Amino acid sequence: MSSLLLGGLTGLCAELGDLVKQQMSVSFDASGQRLHVCTTCTFTAKVTSNLRSHVEAKHLGGLMYKCSMCLFQAKTWQTMLGHTRKDHGVTQYKS
Repeated sequence: MSSLLLGGLTGLCAELGDLVKQQMSVSFDASGQRLHVCTTCTFTAKVTSNLRSHVEAKHLGGLMYKCSMCLFQAKTWQTMLGHTRKDHGVTQYKS
């Protein structure tokens, strides 16, 4: 699997962010409620971050985030954030 090292975890890699955004769209259901739609499959989410996690985990061909402080790797940015909070005590991130 490929890895993406986030230098000091200072922000989401722009390249990966662009790949994710290319697979995200917005639509509205029959009641007019906003839906975030995966353009690769039929997955929909009410919250953008849920769609982002879906795309990262299911459609990026094994691309992984790699922790800059240990050997941990994760498929999603949210999983990496949880790891750095829990295992390394990191509580703030720069965008």
